Amino acid sequence: HDPNSLFALIELNGDAGHCSGRPTSVNCLMANESVLLSSQGYYEQDPQFHNMMWIEDLEGTQGIQSDMAIKVPVFEEGKTITYAVAEVERFMRWPATVRRHYVFMKDRFLWVRDEVAFQSTFFARLGPSWLTRQVQGGDGKTWFNSYFDIMPYTGLGQGGGMHRWRNNAYDLLTYIVPRPGNELVMSDLTSHNYYMNAPLRARQVWRGLAKDGQTKVFDSLLIPHPVKAKQESGEWLAKSIQPISPAESQTAVIFETPVQTAVGPTLDKVLVVFSDKPFSGGGVSTDAKMAVVVWRGKDVINWYVHQGTTLLTGRLWAFAFSTI
Repeated sequence: HDPNSLFALIELNGDAGHCSGRPTSVNCLMANESVLLSSQGYYEQDPQFHNMMWIEDLEGTQGIQSDMAIKVPVFEEGKTITYAVAEVERFMRWPATVRRHYVFMKDRFLWVRDEVAFQSTFFARLGPSWLTRQVQGGDGKTWFNSYFDIMPYTGLGQGGGMHRWRNNAYDLLTYIVPRPGNELVMSDLTSHNYYMNAPLRARQVWRGLAKDGQTKVFDSLLIPHPVKAKQESGEWLAKSIQPISPAESQTAVIFETPVQTAVGPTLDKVLVVFSDKPFSGGGVSTDAKMAVVVWRGKDVINWYVHQGTTLLTGRLWAFAFSTI
C-alpha cells in the first residue's frame, strides 16, 4: 500500500463493447509516484498503441480468426516476487498463440517474456512495443532510457479539454535481450494524434517468414531508477547488464537494480534465468524452467524457482528438493 512502490496494471480483457481487447498489455507501470509506462486510452484500439505484442501480416494472406481464448496458466505470489503467465490463443485474431511471462520483483524490476507460437505460415513483422513520452539515453540496439515529463489527458484523447499533470522525476531503463535478426525501432507517433499521452514507441522487431509450428521469443527487462544529475541518463545502470546466454531456449542475464534500504540506497545484483535445460553460469546452477537470484554484496538475499528441484549458488544449496 506504499504509494512509492513499484506497481503494474496488466490487462487481460478480450473484446468488450466499443473497446477493443488488449490482452497482456502493461497498461500502466509506476514507481516513486511516477508514471513510467502508459497505454493510450480506449480510443486507440490497435495493439501498436499499447504495451503489448504487435503482429503484422505483410502480405495480407491471413484471414481473421475466431474469438480469442484468454487464460492464466501460472500465477504464483511470493513475498518479493510475483510470477504470472498469460496465454492468448488466436491472439488479436491472428493464427498465433502468445504466452506472456511477467516476473515482477517488488520495488526492483519487471521482466516481460513474449513467446509467439504460429499456427500458420506467413510473412510477418512482430515484436513487443513500449510506449513513453521522452527518451534520453541509449545505445540504439539493446537499451534505452525513458521518462514521462508530464501526464496529459484530454476529452476522449482528442483535445477536448487538456489536463497536464505533474509527474515525479523518475526514469525507466528498458533492456532488450539481443537476438539475431531482431532490431530496436523507435517511432514518433505525434503526427497520428497530437494529444497522445505516450507518443513515442520503442519496439523490438523481427521480420521474416513465420512458419507453422515455429515459436519466436522476445525478452524485455524494465528497471525503474532515480535520476542522477551528474551521470548520463541510464548509462550508469545499463553498464551493469551482462547477458550470459541470450538464446531463446536458454536466456540468462545478470544486472543491478537500485533499492532503498533502512540504511539508505544501494544496488542489488540480480540473475534471471529462463531455460528449457539445466543451466550453469554466473555462479548459479539450476534445473528450473525459470529462476531468480538476488545478491546484496556477496550474500544471496532472495531467490525464486519455478518448475525446478535444485538451485546452487557458488557452493551453497539455496534450494534442493527430492522425492526420495
